Amino acid sequence: MLGESHTAASQPRATWLLWIHLEPSYRLIIRLGLVLLRNKKITKKEFDKYLKRDNHRCWHCGLDDDTLIPQHRKNRGHGGLRSLNNPFNVIVLCSRFNGLIEADSDAAQLARDYGWKLSQYEDPEFVPIWDMSEQKWYLLNADFTKAEFIQ
Repeated sequence: MLGESHTAASQPRATWLLWIHLEPSYRLIIRLGLVLLRNKKITKKEFDKYLKRDNHRCWHCGLDDDTLIPQHRKNRGHGGLRSLNNPFNVIVLCSRFNGLIEADSDAAQLARDYGWKLSQYEDPEFVPIWDMSEQKWYLLNADFTKAEFIQ
């Protein structure tokens, strides 16, 4: 649950935890100031590649802290299609904006305008994405790199 905290008294090992439910397959666990990503669909190794490609920054705000999480540009749906866990479709956003995309229609529209969120009919391989920090459009490549898109 969003903002549901568990105190030391409710934890078996007396460790303070804060669970934030972001999407069915994502959970951030904040433990003593460290953020760990748990995701059954994207491995830590893959996420590290996304972080490297995206310069360890949120595409929206440029934030470079421990709240960065993977965002599927094109939704996988319930149960998730593993084939959509590919470098064309996954970007790094801060957890704040990721949540806004799902909860706020203005944020969702901004995400669609900048290629951070796609409809089921769009192919992430061919839709450019806007990097707010660099003020440039990019196409994402299969080898976890990006190439500047010039219109």
